Amino acid sequence: MASSANSNPVPKLYRSVIEDVINDVRELFLDEGVDEQILQDLKTV
Repeated sequence: MASSANSNPVPKLYRSVIEDVINDVRELFLDEGVDEQILQDLKTV
């Protein structure tokens, strides 16, 4: 039987989506004067 971490891909999917969104908005945030640390903080929420 697979371990519970391998049987539930949802958390990995969420992390992937969050990474993609943050990467896509990084330039816009920086252009608007939002500190890079805010983007890093959003990853941990």
